[in-house]
Amino acid sequence: MSGLDREIHVYSLNVAHFLYDYSRCFWSLLADDERERASRIKHQETQQCFVLVRSCLRSLLGRYLSCDARSIRFALGEKGKPRLAGLEPDRGLVFNVSHTGNFGLIAFASDTALGVDVERRRAMTDMEGIAERCFSAGELAHWRALPPDRCLQAFFDYWCFKEAFVKATGQGITLGLESCVVDLSRQPRMDLIPDSYGSPDEWQVAEIDVFAGHSAGICYRGAERKLRHFDEEVLVNMFFTDVTHRRPALARFWAFPARASPGTRRLTSSETPVGAGLFRPTSGIMRNISYLISHFRSGVRLKVMRTNSSKHEITP
Repeated sequence: MSGLDREIHVYSLNVAHFLYDYSRCFWSLLADDERERASRIKHQETQQCFVLVRSCLRSLLGRYLSCDARSIRFALGEKGKPRLAGLEPDRGLVFNVSHTGNFGLIAFASDTALGVDVERRRAMTDMEGIAERCFSAGELAHWRALPPDRCLQAFFDYWCFKEAFVKATGQGITLGLESCVVDLSRQPRMDLIPDSYGSPDEWQVAEIDVFAGHSAGICYRGAERKLRHFDEEVLVNMFFTDVTHRRPALARFWAFPARASPGTRRLTSSETPVGAGLFRPTSGIMRNISYLISHFRSGVRLKVMRTNSSKHEITP
């Protein structure tokens, strides 16, 4: 599975870069129960985020599994953690999703417990009280001893690693954030976890630094793996190719080859986990460019705005 036995793949997206007049193209990748769930979400931004992230999840799973994204079926764990239907928990291709506001993360691995979380750093009136309820005595002492300008980030860093762990176990927030202890004094690591989940040394945590003003972390069980991050240049090309797979002209227009420039290249099928022919710039080109795509026969009008970040590179 494209090196997932030795790697963790993380895809990031910003929903604000996907502006559209009609969302039928995104909804077309969803199953009936997902459309019903989305239709019950009254807040428009939250609904759009759910539809886009779920559609991207299906597109990526379809690439990893070499199947139609629409044919993928999910099963739910005891506490609602999704997995691929027909597989045991934490076996085969595993994934986890998190989103907050306009920002989303989708992580993939194989044969491991996996959790990811992203949170927007914001001031809260009862931050001290929340920390007292959810942090251990050691975490609380470390947090309180930090300079004031570092307290906000540290609070959400603790929160993200804790939530990533409880999501990885499949128990979610019902396990209780106070049940696990994270050490942030040096490199992030699990310091204490419930006995039923083995030793803290069996678990790995890592920071995902992709969104300004946000904390994000990932947690998985087993030996340390290489963490590979893919930003929207890979994700967007792949996603819209899937959405427009019955309309080759539109797909060709979207997945155009970029003008050659320093630091820019096209990944080969051996370099990218989601298939060949996907454009991936490694420099800051195409910044602040917007594309208007129209398909009059289907009545779909899309406006996609993208900003590429050169900060995070794919590791060959």
